[in-house]
Amino acid sequence: DKTYEEALQRIQRQPEDESKLAMRVLSWITHAIRPLKVGEIQHAIAAMNFEPDDTTLDEEGLTDEAELITVCGGIAVIDQNSRVIRLVHYTTQEYFERHRSEIFPTAQVDILYTCIRYLSMDPFKDGPCTTDLEMDNRLKNFELIEYTSH
Repeated sequence: DKTYEEALQRIQRQPEDESKLAMRVLSWITHAIRPLKVGEIQHAIAAMNFEPDDTTLDEEGLTDEAELITVCGGIAVIDQNSRVIRLVHYTTQEYFERHRSEIFPTAQVDILYTCIRYLSMDPFKDGPCTTDLEMDNRLKNFELIEYTSH
């Protein structure tokens, strides 16, 4: 546990924006109901950063995947084959599972709120897709949509 406590302390000593980003990434990795791909985490982080009047996702404003990993101080990695962002070792996952309520006390609410915000964006206000092409485009352009719909 000491190794992971020290890693978290290093993360929290980063500048506030970087520390906040790292904790959000780690929270999603730890609490998601399934492993998430890089694009899903990028969209989740973008939705968490929405201002109250934001109704669209700025693709250019997505956090770079290298930054997602760097701010996590070596405890998160991207599997290059599956593109899943995950904790570096199963013992890391076990540590976060044991201590998740202390480390991420509001994670479940934050994830729920993020999913609701994501589904409230303008592109989804027209209702369900009516063609396979529309659905394919929606899945391609809104990478978190599959996760939020479960």
